[in-house]
Amino acid sequence: MYSQNNEEEVIAKYLDLSKPGTYVDVGSGPCTEISNTYFLYKLGWRGLCIDAHPDYAHGYTINRPKDIFLNIAVWDKETIITMSNTVPEGSWLFDEYRQKNYKMISVATKTMDQIIGTYPQFADADLFSLDVELSENKVFAKCQMALVFRPKLMIIEHQVRGISSKPLWETEILELYDHVDTVASNAFYLRKPGV
Repeated sequence: MYSQNNEEEVIAKYLDLSKPGTYVDVGSGPCTEISNTYFLYKLGWRGLCIDAHPDYAHGYTINRPKDIFLNIAVWDKETIITMSNTVPEGSWLFDEYRQKNYKMISVATKTMDQIIGTYPQFADADLFSLDVELSENKVFAKCQMALVFRPKLMIIEHQVRGISSKPLWETEILELYDHVDTVASNAFYLRKPGV
């Protein structure tokens, strides 16, 4: 298994792995380690992987050449933000990481709607994996889940050190998705039939 907490087992409960599918992985991290999508890639699935950390791009080129990798952050507007490691400015973790002298980087951003507009082949992705260090509300702020982006299953890391971001975005998600499982800090949401 390549994921952090055997998330592959839960994915297999809700998605048909017998045929290739598609995924969108935001906050995809290193291409093979702690990845919710690398096992799918090895099964012949293809996806759109997005991570703001510039050191990850080369790994995708070498190990996942059939995926599309974007070295940007997903945000509520197109801009440039400052990040410490993979944590955006404004997050409570940012100051802690800055004090630890983590690398500070400036990162271009796009909204989820802009990204899916550019890559419409992923509009109905089978899987959406989201791990953005408690900035999920910034991703969902410009993500039209009913019209533009309609993944079947979502994995959302919503908790870091006991602090959850769910109150900022979950109510909107539950209009279209059922919360079907939880593994460690990851919540799983399955799209409701007919929506």
